[in-house]
Amino acid sequence: MNEGNNNKSYFVTVGALGIFILFSIYSLTLQLSAREFVTKSIDLNLGEIELKPKRGNFYDRNGVPLTGSENIYSISIDKTNFDDEKIAKLANFIIENKLNFTSNDKVIDDLNNKDLQTVTLNDFTEAQEKLFKDNYAADSFYSVSFDTRRTYNYPLQTTHLIGYEGKVSQEDIDNGYAPDDFIGKYKLEAQYENELKGTKGKKYYVGDVEVQENPEPGDDITLTIDNNLQQLLYRLLQKHNEENNAAGGGGVVIDDSNGEVVALASYPGINTNDFLTGISTEDYDKLITDRSAPFNDKAIGTADAPGSIFKIITAFDLLENKVIDKDSYFFSNRCLDLGGGYNFCEYGKLSYGNMNVERALYKSSNMFFCNFLLAQNANSGFTPFKNSANLFSIGSKTNIDLIGETAGNMDSPEYRKDFLNLTWFDGDTCNTAIGQGAVLVTPIQMAMVASAIANKGVYYQPHILKDIQDVYKNVVKQTEPIVAKQIPISDETLRLINSGMSQVANNPEGTVYYFLNNLPGNIRAKTGTAETYENIDGQEIYRTHGWIVGTYDYNGKSYSFAFHLRYGGGGFLIGNLLKEYVRCVYANDAPGCDA
Repeated sequence: MNEGNNNKSYFVTVGALGIFILFSIYSLTLQLSAREFVTKSIDLNLGEIELKPKRGNFYDRNGVPLTGSENIYSISIDKTNFDDEKIAKLANFIIENKLNFTSNDKVIDDLNNKDLQTVTLNDFTEAQEKLFKDNYAADSFYSVSFDTRRTYNYPLQTTHLIGYEGKVSQEDIDNGYAPDDFIGKYKLEAQYENELKGTKGKKYYVGDVEVQENPEPGDDITLTIDNNLQQLLYRLLQKHNEENNAAGGGGVVIDDSNGEVVALASYPGINTNDFLTGISTEDYDKLITDRSAPFNDKAIGTADAPGSIFKIITAFDLLENKVIDKDSYFFSNRCLDLGGGYNFCEYGKLSYGNMNVERALYKSSNMFFCNFLLAQNANSGFTPFKNSANLFSIGSKTNIDLIGETAGNMDSPEYRKDFLNLTWFDGDTCNTAIGQGAVLVTPIQMAMVASAIANKGVYYQPHILKDIQDVYKNVVKQTEPIVAKQIPISDETLRLINSGMSQVANNPEGTVYYFLNNLPGNIRAKTGTAETYENIDGQEIYRTHGWIVGTYDYNGKSYSFAFHLRYGGGGFLIGNLLKEYVRCVYANDAPGCDA
């Protein structure tokens, strides 16, 4: 009896223990399941929202902002309760008010697509968002979000200087950018992308707790550019381009004391604000077929024949190599017979009479420089002249700190043989002496030639960057003047070249005395008329490029310049541009000066 009770008690105990174990296992399973659920819940709350940083801005040397930012809105439309009439009304409202910059056609297609519940309209300005809200304030079918976007305060004047931003490419996305990011696409925007873009932040949740890591703004960049001079130069290039039926042009102004570029303009520019979201195929086609080639940088990226401004280098070569001195004369009587029926002539076949190097510069004689370079070539070959041109970076880059510079070309017997498979003749020597033939230069190169003369041979590396500052105004990078080279040049050579250039402006026989006499600034200049051909509808039409280079003084400092109009007539016409530029500088009213 007791044994039976004991057995019964045993089974009860074992059963209870089993139930307890099963319950414990089940309880543990529930705890584990709950813990897994909590973990998943936390994981689900860890979705991140990207916070974009403010892009760094560009400023001129005086702190004038050249770029800024604006709020850009996106509107998401819920079509759940839309009927055909409401869709048509909304589509018409969008088209009439031009509320979508990217593609109206796509938005209308999306609105009419029965399979799409939500349609997003991008790139609204604040005023457009307000217009939409004012007309649909009573409706709850839309939501608004916004971002910031770069704006260009002087888009035309700084197209080929600052450049522009654009939407990322697939390659950019592969390199870590988000699909809705913008990136520097051209010139300084692209060159300093890493400094400008800043560091993204993020916002996320851990449970119900919001965690935010703030974005870090990009660095600000101060340029050596004086915005007043930049605007003035661009306006004058535009004016004289229109007056002379030119195909665009470029100009550069350099501070001779340190190589700072205070103006660098290429006409025509492009409204870079339009490039932020893309332009239509029709507008793009107009730009790429425009005779004035708006996409071409004509200040540092386009090389043309220099014509007679190149005589500065020829004079330097002949004087420094003792081929001529102040008393070397040549009688110019229209043309020089080079044999074989080929005559090398003065411009317009004019007769200038007796002249030395100074008069040859201010009268711009072709025959003087042709005759004496032929004499040097007969005794020493062409190499000394080529070496002289190389000293002034002809045929090589100035190494300005701006992407897109081209080296141009220095003509020579070797170049003709190696690249063109042509024989060199005396006529080629003479053409090179006056900046014709296959000599090609940019305005930045010729501005630096004038600057080296003004600096007694000191050749600074031209630069556009003044400094870079972080969000706390700490200077993280600053450009110091760099003497790239010292060109050996005697005082007598400097005196004679400067005298010839001064008389271009101040001697009644000077090529642009008509425009430049009695102007302030102690102007030293040289004009150039480069003969060329322009292809128009498959026909080669005779044209001339206009150049003027030189130096002027202002407020105790020396500034060198090179201004160029493509297919815009000769150096005489562009002399008027320099007159208006100097008048405006001295009027201290550069941006709006009416010269």
